[in-house]
Amino acid sequence: MKMNYKPAAVIMTFLVWSLAGALFGGLFAALYGLLLLSELSPWLAVLLGTLIAAVTTTAFYSSMPLALAGSMAGVLGSVGSLMAEGTGVDLTLITGVAGAVGLVTGSLYAWLSQAGERPLAESLAGLVCGLVAGGLLALILALIGPILAMVAMAALIVAVVGGLFQITEKYLVSHIVRWCPHMVSAPVVAAVVAAVCACAGAPAASAQKARMACGRRDRRTMAAPGSDGRRYGLLALPPPAASDVSGQRALALGPDHGGYHAGGREKH
Repeated sequence: MKMNYKPAAVIMTFLVWSLAGALFGGLFAALYGLLLLSELSPWLAVLLGTLIAAVTTTAFYSSMPLALAGSMAGVLGSVGSLMAEGTGVDLTLITGVAGAVGLVTGSLYAWLSQAGERPLAESLAGLVCGLVAGGLLALILALIGPILAMVAMAALIVAVVGGLFQITEKYLVSHIVRWCPHMVSAPVVAAVVAAVCACAGAPAASAQKARMACGRRDRRTMAAPGSDGRRYGLLALPPPAASDVSGQRALALGPDHGGYHAGGREKH
């Protein structure tokens, strides 16, 4: 009996494009905020954020295993840099280390895999679409100013770039792929994805490490010994006065030793 796979194909296509749109929008929002913190103008932050997010998303769309390998290399490179240099490490150094790790990972992937994928051609096609869409939005921001909220701006840029990519993918990839050999394509894409992941995740990791360091320092301060060399719980309380000590000792001894009753009356 002949089975109809069209509904399954439609559902799978919907899920793939939904995940790609969520990835694109999240990357764009994170990079846009990071670039604004770097004191770039809004229109330039929109343009660069769109280009980087478009290249990264099309890399995941074209070759998921390669993009995942690159993202893991980026995470390992950024975490290793933070562990070695501390929270004051430069973002450029983190990005460079992660890109180098991604380059090595992509070279290993290209050596092990077959030459049937086109990740660099797909990524460059996404770069062209991102340049067109990001350039239009950057022009609007330069002329009018930031009139859209972040959610609306991310949704608009995702829709425009995704539509352009679907329309021009076959034409652009067929012309670009001849200039992208497989042994070069995979390492370059893995290095780019690793650098983007490190650039997007390093500030959050650095802030978390700084908070953990502050927490450990606060706990050490709270648990410092008192002047009598003893610790009183987590707080460094001053040693009790002599009168307090004698009163506590009298209460502990009880009425048979000349102390005080629980009601506070002195025993005669």
